[in-house]
Formats: sequence, C-alpha cells, structure tokens
Amino acid sequence: MAVSLYERDIYILKFGVNQYPKSAPAIPIYDIIESITRLKDKGRAFSFLDEKGYPSLGVEDEGNYDPLNAIYIADYEYDEKNLKFTVLINRGDPNIAASTFLNLETGTIREAQREDGETIGHSAHMVIDLNPNNMVGSFYKCYLERMPTVSRSIIKVFLNRILENDFKNRGVQYRNARNKDVDMRPVLKIEGYMSDNLARDLEQGHITMLEFTKTDDNFEGVDLYDRSTVVKHKVQVKLTKDRDNTNFIDRMRREAHASGYEELQVHIHGLNGDRSVSPRFRTATEDAADLLYMRIETIDNFEAELIQCISEINDEIKNKMIALG
Repeated sequence: MAVSLYERDIYILKFGVNQYPKSAPAIPIYDIIESITRLKDKGRAFSFLDEKGYPSLGVEDEGNYDPLNAIYIADYEYDEKNLKFTVLINRGDPNIAASTFLNLETGTIREAQREDGETIGHSAHMVIDLNPNNMVGSFYKCYLERMPTVSRSIIKVFLNRILENDFKNRGVQYRNARNKDVDMRPVLKIEGYMSDNLARDLEQGHITMLEFTKTDDNFEGVDLYDRSTVVKHKVQVKLTKDRDNTNFIDRMRREAHASGYEELQVHIHGLNGDRSVSPRFRTATEDAADLLYMRIETIDNFEAELIQCISEINDEIKNKMIALG
C-alpha cells in the first residue's frame, strides 16, 4: 500500500470498553483516557513487536523483540469542550523496504539509505468521539486513518497490552462474589461498521464456499520439462452451514495465513436476480478483511502535501476526520 501525498482513507469504527473478568465492575472510558495519557507522558505508551507482529506488554517486557520493530503513542489531544480524544500512533517496521527513486530521463535508480537506529515509519491518527449522544449502543464512534503496518488489529492489541500492564502495575482489583480481591483490567474493542455492499449481500445471500490458494515452487510427480515456474494449489471448502458473518470471514483469513495460504476467496450466492459475488483478497494483509467489509471514507483537499510519519498530530487531518461524523 503506497501512501498518498494528497488524501487519506479513514475507517469508520466503533470503540468499546469491556472488563476482565466479566464479573468485574464496568471501566469508564475516562479511566482509559487517563491511563493512556499518563503512560504517554511517562514514556511508557510503547511496545516492541515480536517476529509474528505481536506487541509486548511494555518497555520492560523482556521478550525476543527487535528494537527497530515497535509501536508507540507519539502524541495525544483531549478536547474536553467538544468531547474528542485524538491519539497519534507511530509504527516502525524494519521489514518494510526503503524508498527507491527513479530518474525517468536517465534511468538512474537511487535507494534511500537508512542510518543506524532508523527504520521505516508510519503514523496513524485515531479519533474517539466521547459524546454520549453519538454512541451506538455501548460503543463510541471512532475514526482511524488507514496506514501501512498500523492496522486496526495491531492498534487494538497494542492498547490492550499496555493497559493490561498498567492496571497490573497499579494493582487494580475488585472484590468478587466470594469476597476475594481479584485483579481486573480493561479489554478494548475496536470494531467496524459493515460496508453497505457486503451487508446487503450477506443479508440477501449466504456464503457457500471458501477457496484457499498457496504457491508451491517444488512441484513433484509430473515432469514438466522446466516449463513451469509457478505452481498454485487451491483448496475449495463447501459450507454445509450458513456462516454469513464477518467474524467468520476474518477468522478464516487469519487461519488461512497461519496455514501458509496466500489468498482467500469468499463465494456468496443467492443474491437478488440470481446473482453471486466472490470477493478475493490476500491473507497476509492485516486489514484485508477490513477493506472487504468496513466503511471507509476518503478525506482530501489538504493545504500541504502529507507526510507518512510525523511526531505531532496534524490538525488538518484530525479536523477532517471529525467532520466525517
């Protein structure tokens, strides 16, 4: 995914706060804001990521982490008057290739060189609308800037991990029904609104089959006389039970990726006019399922060119995100 100089795609999401254990008392959203801002001010809103992209509990977590593979809160803004909370989340990923520049007149290619301690960075703004009048059930409206390597799933796990560590370090407990003091922590939920197209398709039709595809360079059994360079294996799974929900699609994407399958195609039949649709996407893309079924809006007409990684909240991006509400 290339980052545009002139526009940004924004996910329209729902942000909720649950508690663990479930018997624990509800945790107000303002307790979450207090924890996040305090951790940021103390330099502790920071996590390394392991080789599978899973965030650590915090800066003191002694796991097997790459010091250049990290995610952290770079900036925040709490607007008490308009009831908006904005965070800027930065991600450094050493697995992303550095930029390459091409001179079209001479054909010369130049690769930008990283200096010691540097990695490729991306920034994503997230705005939470705290106005209770705008809530959807128990969820607050939320807007997330779509950026490479700073996916909704990574942000959710990252925030939950640093909050879990914070509540543990502060010894936050509740007294359960057995009169025993038990540790408790928040569990954030960041969910999407289903896109109109897929919502309509799933309401009208049903998922009949999933198709998994992976590439195998070592094909044996038939002599192709060096004529084959790419061999693809496909597995088609017909569903005997109606499972037309987005959680099922996302779970299948994750399990397919873990099993080495590179692509997932979903077959939906029984639509109006005897139609069928078969959306296809790469399983390795963290936000592939998001693109499939989430509402996305585009903001543009910025006064200046946009930068992919910044250290402070961009007010123009933030205000255009808020205006989507």
